[in-house]
Amino acid sequence: KLMQDLEEKTITIETSRLKKLKIAFDYLDLTSEFVERTEESDIEQILVLLDNETENRDFDLVAQIMFLTDVFTIETNNDSKEPEVLQFMISLPIVANEKTMTGIATLILRLNPFLPLGAFGITDLNSVYYRYNLVSSKGSSFDIPLVFEILDSMNFFGEIISKTIYDFSIEKSTLDEVLERTLKLFLE
Repeated sequence: KLMQDLEEKTITIETSRLKKLKIAFDYLDLTSEFVERTEESDIEQILVLLDNETENRDFDLVAQIMFLTDVFTIETNNDSKEPEVLQFMISLPIVANEKTMTGIATLILRLNPFLPLGAFGITDLNSVYYRYNLVSSKGSSFDIPLVFEILDSMNFFGEIISKTIYDFSIEKSTLDEVLERTLKLFLE
């Protein structure tokens, strides 16, 4: 039904694929914001507020969706078979410090293999993130229901693991406690 409704809407050829995705988010009443390209930033992106399903988190998860070709200007021969990467990234309100860096890195290394989609990581500035990259042919349309599945999965796993890392980072739980509790969730 969503795809039929989107096709019936008047969307010009110049409308970017991310703008079309924003229309789909609006249609489904998802809280999202489209960020246009500017002189300062040539990155077009969408920010999507993910549900706090368990209400067991003290912070919101916001997914940032953008094409990596906007981030990394890559010279191509305009061949339509060139790959294109749509990145989904959730930056977490967790910054590893000297005391927690080893434990957070250990958590990420131990828990990432259980994720069916994407991976957690640490930036150069010691911030924790969760990222997934969807690769497609350049200029191809992407499957909007697939985008929703990706966001739903990232929200589910992001919620479980971000809570685990957060609890450890604020010293609410020890490394062994959070690993045991989280691994038990995956193995049930």
